[in-house]
Amino acid sequence: AIARLDIPVTKGCSGLVALGEEAMEPKESPCIKCGACREACPMKLFPSRIDAFTRHDRLEDAEKINDDRLSSWKHYYEGLSDLADAGKISLPVIPEECSHNAHMFYIKVKDLEERGELISFLGEKGISSVFHYVPLHSSEAGRKFGEFRGDDVYTTKDSERLLRLPMYYGLKPEEVDEVIKEVHNFYAE
Repeated sequence: AIARLDIPVTKGCSGLVALGEEAMEPKESPCIKCGACREACPMKLFPSRIDAFTRHDRLEDAEKINDDRLSSWKHYYEGLSDLADAGKISLPVIPEECSHNAHMFYIKVKDLEERGELISFLGEKGISSVFHYVPLHSSEAGRKFGEFRGDDVYTTKDSERLLRLPMYYGLKPEEVDEVIKEVHNFYAE
């Protein structure tokens, strides 16, 4: 919705919402900590935590959390580089001019079958790993409301190869080492 009169309406607008001034004032509603927002968010963020950090002048905690996650991310990357060099997996590529927030660490395996085997193998060791996404065009909503044009050269294939490894604030280096060790064990078989 357009909230100010100085913003032009273009043909890309699908409608206008007219609200009185009272409705425009932000109102807080208590978070019931149901987790629905986290489940809906592809990055699994908790808006209530972000809000709490900003309300209590604790943005330095956000930096500490990000540094912790970046440390785990780098640990994974370095520990799995030999498998990538051997052509057994692919690692994330971050262009030099970019930075990232380490919200996840993934590897790309050969195919869907190998990914399923690795998920099972890690699961038997008590390590949770998950696939990353279902391509929009093959999701229920995508099939119902969308239209795929062109050739699906990369999307489905890459979605079937992506495997997310455990990544969260407080992940200990020895836990990352255990995941790295078990991924190596899988490829040693």
